[in-house]
Amino acid sequence: MLKRYGILFLLLTLVIQFLPAYNSSSVEAAAAGYFTFPSESSDSTQPRVTTDGRVTLTGSVSNIGASSISYSIYQIVNNGGTSSPTDDQIGSKKEGVTGGIYLNGYTLTVSNLELFSGLNRITFKGLYNGAEVTNSIYITYHDGPVFYNLAAKLNGQSFDMNENVTTVVHSSATNGRTSADIAITGNAPNASKVTVSVNGSSRSYSVSSTNNYQFTLSPLTVKKGKNQVEITVTNNNQSIVTTRDIAFYNGEVTFYDVNINDTQNNTSAALEKSPNFSTGNAGSTSNLSFTGTVIVPNNYQMDGGSMKPHPDPGTPITVTYQLDALSGTFQTNSAANGSPADTDAFFIYDFTRTVNNITSALTYDHRYSLDLKAFNEVTKNTEGVNGLAFTLKDSNQPYIDQINYLPGYKTLSDATIASQPLEGQNIYDSPLAMEVLIGNSSGSPSTIAVTGIKNASGTTVTTGYTGTEAKSEFITKSVDGVNRIFERKIYVFTKLPFEGTQTVTFQLNGSGGSTGSVTFNMLFGPFLQYTSVYDGMSINFDSTNASAMSDIVTGTLSSFKAKLSNLNDTSEIRYAAASGQPQTMFFYINNTQFAIEQDTAYPSDPTRFKLTGDINTGAVKDAIDFLKAGGGEYKLRFVYKGSKNTYENTISIYLNQLNIPVIPAQSDTVYPYSTDFGSKPLANDPNFPKSGSVFTTKEPKMNIYGTFDFLDFGTITDQSSADAEWGKITNPADYILKIEGTTLKTPIVWTLNNQLKIIDSSNPAAPDIALVNPEPVKKVEKLTVMYDVKTQTFSFILDNQDLSTDGSSSVYNFYVYNNGEAGARAGYRLEVDPTALPYKVLRPLTSKRIVNQNYAEIVIDAPNATSVVVNKVVAEKTDFDADNDGVIDYRTAYKAVVSGLKAGENKLKFTIQNANDSTSDTITVTYAPTNIPGAAYMEPMKNAHKVFDSSVQLSFPKGTTLIRKDYNVPQELKNQVFTGHQLLFGIANPEDGVVDRHEFEAQPANFDLILASLGNMFSGTFSDHFSKASNVFWIDAGLADNPATGTVNDPLKYGIDPYQFPASGVPSYADRPEDREMIVSKRGTLTLSYDPKIVDGNGTIITVFRFDPKKPEWVNAGGIVDTKKNTVTVPFSEFGYYVVGQLKYSYTDITSHPYARNYLEALYAKGIMNAAGADEFGANLYINRGEFATMIVKALQTPLNYNTGTPQFDDVTSNVSTPFWDFKYIETAARDGFIRGLRPASSNRTKI
Repeated sequence: MLKRYGILFLLLTLVIQFLPAYNSSSVEAAAAGYFTFPSESSDSTQPRVTTDGRVTLTGSVSNIGASSISYSIYQIVNNGGTSSPTDDQIGSKKEGVTGGIYLNGYTLTVSNLELFSGLNRITFKGLYNGAEVTNSIYITYHDGPVFYNLAAKLNGQSFDMNENVTTVVHSSATNGRTSADIAITGNAPNASKVTVSVNGSSRSYSVSSTNNYQFTLSPLTVKKGKNQVEITVTNNNQSIVTTRDIAFYNGEVTFYDVNINDTQNNTSAALEKSPNFSTGNAGSTSNLSFTGTVIVPNNYQMDGGSMKPHPDPGTPITVTYQLDALSGTFQTNSAANGSPADTDAFFIYDFTRTVNNITSALTYDHRYSLDLKAFNEVTKNTEGVNGLAFTLKDSNQPYIDQINYLPGYKTLSDATIASQPLEGQNIYDSPLAMEVLIGNSSGSPSTIAVTGIKNASGTTVTTGYTGTEAKSEFITKSVDGVNRIFERKIYVFTKLPFEGTQTVTFQLNGSGGSTGSVTFNMLFGPFLQYTSVYDGMSINFDSTNASAMSDIVTGTLSSFKAKLSNLNDTSEIRYAAASGQPQTMFFYINNTQFAIEQDTAYPSDPTRFKLTGDINTGAVKDAIDFLKAGGGEYKLRFVYKGSKNTYENTISIYLNQLNIPVIPAQSDTVYPYSTDFGSKPLANDPNFPKSGSVFTTKEPKMNIYGTFDFLDFGTITDQSSADAEWGKITNPADYILKIEGTTLKTPIVWTLNNQLKIIDSSNPAAPDIALVNPEPVKKVEKLTVMYDVKTQTFSFILDNQDLSTDGSSSVYNFYVYNNGEAGARAGYRLEVDPTALPYKVLRPLTSKRIVNQNYAEIVIDAPNATSVVVNKVVAEKTDFDADNDGVIDYRTAYKAVVSGLKAGENKLKFTIQNANDSTSDTITVTYAPTNIPGAAYMEPMKNAHKVFDSSVQLSFPKGTTLIRKDYNVPQELKNQVFTGHQLLFGIANPEDGVVDRHEFEAQPANFDLILASLGNMFSGTFSDHFSKASNVFWIDAGLADNPATGTVNDPLKYGIDPYQFPASGVPSYADRPEDREMIVSKRGTLTLSYDPKIVDGNGTIITVFRFDPKKPEWVNAGGIVDTKKNTVTVPFSEFGYYVVGQLKYSYTDITSHPYARNYLEALYAKGIMNAAGADEFGANLYINRGEFATMIVKALQTPLNYNTGTPQFDDVTSNVSTPFWDFKYIETAARDGFIRGLRPASSNRTKI
């Protein structure tokens, strides 16, 4: 048996020699029959019972053909009480299963047979001399959760947790502490989760068969003395709850399990819980006793010339008690428990003290306090426990045992809510429902009454509150594991007299009856919660839909229904002035008041309200009309003005129009045309040819025609009807056409307050129908706007516009609004290029010509060119999407990647040619190398690379080429070899992996969401146990030839950015198809520099991570650390992200290990071993063969050698892996000769 913390030493041995082990065979006597399973039962009334959902059966067969064997599994719902299968009632079934059956000679093995819950009949079939024969066996599967091996662990020591026995945990490291953190471990077969609660806190742990259903929950805080632990074990539909007692001993005298007992009635109660103890023997104290256990430290010291224990475990010790004012001493029952050794750290004694030896009588309803002390021989002090409280209750008289409250209580239907202790609680809302539990009830209903309520200053009142008894019933409740019957009263307060601390006193059955009090805090602080509305709520609406706003107000916004919580005195709620009392509840929208009323759906709850009326009346109608005025932000303000307190709540909601304006109203209806045509636009004017989305021209001026829409009018036939329609518009200034241009000094702005022509395009020869706002002052210079009654759209002509004289493009942006400039907007961009020999430098953008990369991507649009050469690099003609919207803007673009830029200014000369003309120019790019995220360096692949001031060093053996990652697949093109590629080295952002953020470029729709998603995957998968100790480096060689393009050989011969725009035609790193991924033909060496401030001693916990986007995860690649140079070196075969990581923290079971912490942390940090789970490394788990084989390959950094199509073992599949082992590593270990199977084609990976 091998444990994980010993693996370091065994690993060194097995690297030298790894010998396979073989099991010895055993022969068992077999019963007669065609199929014989000696360990199973063929009688359904006496089945074998198991808690494992999958079983492996071993038996024998007699002259049965191996290929004919199959089995069927039947769930027996009812076997009729007989062993005969004829009356079996069958539920679920699986028939004709042939998988997992192995026949070796006469030995039959059936692996991983999956059982149904309950009784299973497994019927085997086969052919014997051509005839079908069968045999059946029966197994009962108990799939309910169970648990065993419960243990408490403290500082490496383990203590069994047995039922009905208090477990004492102790450690020298926790001496003197009042509390300690422990772990609770165990096994829970058939469970999915284990939850442990102790002292008000709880922890949960998910369990499964992969870790043998083991669990470890920590830290769990226990206090000195006795602690009750509740353990809940659950699966999908079943749960088990059990309790265990733990006593924490901290090196001081510790009393626990201290009980008061009624020996006559055989009842007891734990004094640790300050109980109300029901007894009839207050005056007969000979029948009452105190019992318990005490732990005292042992002072083993020289005494009389020899070492002796103190106290002497062979004799009783003296216990000092004080019960209120009565005090005295008594002896423990006998010597120390068990057979203690003289050198034990402590001794445990039991004690019993009959109360009549203290006093002849006790008093009912008096709260007693008991102190117990014993002498500590180590500190020479008397120590123990103080204030163990109890109250005797006359078993012949009812008494108030507990006063709890029901959180969330509103109406009597909530009386079933689980109660919680009220003492010391903060209460924020009314009504307050108290649960009063009455013990020793006579069986007939009792009466309770409030005798007074006292505030923090001691003032007691008997009025000023409102409370009634709402319910009375008898219940059974478990107290300390004993079921007791209580009378349960629900008493509801709708008003309390004080704010803050107050004590409520109840009296039972009138004057002279038992009383009970509870103290709590009533905290004033009203809180408003809307039914459907929340701050920042955004609502879309179509203003052309007549019922849209009605649906929003009454549906989406629920008529602004809300509830005012945590109001002590609800009698002050008034929605209107009444009986001389002022209104206290107010509601406003944008400072306009709207009437509210109590929600009629809750007639007994005045704290709930809504707008008055409906869609046709009252405040609901007013709100609909108010919100119809337009979209945007609306502030909702609620105000409560009580006699003593004022509360205000303000939130914002946003109404967004869906009927947003559009431009152009029809496709491609914004275009330039020659000024020669005046007010008669000419589409496709030959003087303005269009290339992609850009117009070109040789003319110095132009007119621009366009269409848009932001409003539909009714029928307009003449000037009168036009004026009538305009009279219906309440906010004409919010309907805007705004034009911005590179040749315009100021934007041109037109609204419905300006001049507008009404035309009918179906009759172009007819005069204009009308002219709205005909005053000359309302005419916008050089702009004519028209409304077409046929198409019900708008159009405009912007005339006599100057084009740029410097050869740069003239760019116009048109914006349309129908709810002011703060509302919805539509836009359109028009670009006109007036150059004589047309070309346009698309990339790099002017704003991106100072770069942190030694290469530049040059994109030039040259519609009439036959070739473009940039710095001696022949550009490739390509389609180019300039604004990244998925639509090709330039189909005559030329693209070249120029690398080898020198630090400083670089003038890149380009030449554009066609059959008749040639033109040359330069693009100035400044290279400013700085080793921060965004830095990039490109150079041809060679034997050695050193970049970023040698923080990245990559070397390859001579003759290294690039090959496909899946070169072993027997398909065409898989054996291609690639050379001449340029490697790209980049420094990526450590949070999202971005190298080039494409600043100043138009971002595609939702590209920010793509960056966020991939960024979350990039950062979220990096282990919290590690920190990045270097820059994140990106290394890429491009892409292999695309098999989808057939005979075209089109590899991408240079490295690219990991994030690509969706319309680029190049996949992002995480989306690359496997058939285009490349690796190096010979494994190289990658050396990364890490933070030089890291101390040399941390070299064993420095490692290299490579990001695998397919899983996705950061793969720990280990590495050899040179602490002198602050570098770490790893083998290199795959491109992608690399970063140096440093272990921040490991796991509790590593850091608390007595001797192997450094070894275990090194193994974990280097990726040789993985953690068993989120909360533990698993230092005490056993190593199986699969994990050990994986560790060998990782430790030796052996190149992976596997083929999913031809695995070495049948029991290791390529699609299954665990934190401990992985198919690739087991396969490599087998192929490289490190391991062999225990049986043919079986690795026995799970064998320890």
